[in-house]
Amino acid sequence: RWKVVTPSEFPWEQEAFDFIRGQLPDADPYLALQGFNFVSHNGNIYEFDLLILTPVDLLLVAHKHNPGGLLRAPATWAWKHDGHPRSVDNPLTLANGKAKKLNSLLRRQKALKEARSPFLEALIYCSAPGLQVELPEHARKRVCVRDRDASEGRDARPGIVAALSRG
Repeated sequence: RWKVVTPSEFPWEQEAFDFIRGQLPDADPYLALQGFNFVSHNGNIYEFDLLILTPVDLLLVAHKHNPGGLLRAPATWAWKHDGHPRSVDNPLTLANGKAKKLNSLLRRQKALKEARSPFLEALIYCSAPGLQVELPEHARKRVCVRDRDASEGRDARPGIVAALSRG
């Protein structure tokens, strides 16, 4: 149910993927590809961290592992760690563009001409334990953190596994 196309070269990234793998249902229709590339119809090559088929949709998951806090949106994110902010472009913009390219490629396939293709959505998985997400509510829609249950001695928090298991 989980195929590694390209293994992660970073231990923290592989640990984040293993977290999902260990909690994702091991049953149909769940399928996952880790570390894959695809070539769009115009020849551009795109890479993605995870592609996961769920009962509801097909999800492209981009992984980010930055500890501390995540603030601001929509165009720019600020990661704040040890009092030092670092601004980056919102990764959801790039991930959403890749999802659209893959969706376009899938719709061009002969096998899907007669069938309804799955809904394709991009998610950002922020895996650093204890990350404080301070994005405005409207900017959190497709940003997932690591799930946490009450047994960890803290408040329960749904996250990436809850998002992938919906439906």
